[in-house]
Amino acid sequence: MRTVATTGQGLDDLAGMIAQFRTHAETIAARRRERAETQLRAILAERLMQRIESRVTAIEMGKLADRIAARTVDPYSAADQILGNSEPGAALDEGPALREASGRPGGQI
Repeated sequence: MRTVATTGQGLDDLAGMIAQFRTHAETIAARRRERAETQLRAILAERLMQRIESRVTAIEMGKLADRIAARTVDPYSAADQILGNSEPGAALDEGPALREASGRPGGQI
């Protein structure tokens, strides 16, 4: 782009190019932020699942899935139980055998 300061030639074009650049830069920044948030959420989900899987055995998870399928517990209550947001054993409680098999006090996950 060529401009002439003494005559002002090309200044309108320059201003337009600057405005276009700013709009493009804002779009890039918005996309970068969106990607960063998506990446953060993915990392958090992965790490949360790793923690859950280290605390909940496959057998316990299977029994809970069976109870959800049988509609004796809803998936939201089951998730709350796994995350510790409800009373111990509320979603998983199938009696003392499950609590003892879990190896955790009160069978809490």
